[in-house]
Amino acid sequence: MIFRRFINILFLFISLLFCGCTTTTTREFNGGYFKVTPTSIRLVDQNYFWALKQHYLEGTGLDVLLTKDQFDNLMRHGEIDFSTAELIDDDFFVANVSFYGSDLDLHLSFGTATVKFKMENNRIEFYAFRDTYNFDPKPWGERGTVNELIVRAYNKLSNGTQFGIYYNKTLF
Repeated sequence: MIFRRFINILFLFISLLFCGCTTTTTREFNGGYFKVTPTSIRLVDQNYFWALKQHYLEGTGLDVLLTKDQFDNLMRHGEIDFSTAELIDDDFFVANVSFYGSDLDLHLSFGTATVKFKMENNRIEFYAFRDTYNFDPKPWGERGTVNELIVRAYNKLSNGTQFGIYYNKTLF
């Protein structure tokens, strides 16, 4: 299992190096991967990795706004680290949500993000999501070694522009 995951990540890394650094026409407006609004774009396709990587390489820096269904999907698959939860205003908390234990698409697309939630009637209600899509090196040990090597290599070899990924952006 670990070997299979390593091979998948290795092939993905190779495809990032040799396929991801060229401009392609895979991004279609109004019917393909993205739907354009004046200051942001909506992700239409559920294959996050390729769509987000392409948007990064195109360099517009426009934020990506998630739909309710996409947000709900992320909350089902992410692992909330409640030890990082902080009360920020009224009854709202923010905490880290990790996708490193998720499927490869989510793992490589989001890594660790931030989620905003409330405690209501002894239940947790999720309200908002925020992530920055970039290839920022972290201190060694914060990510797994293979993940950190991929991020650092891609950071050196690509020339994309970071952007935000949000659900309910106004709550952040």
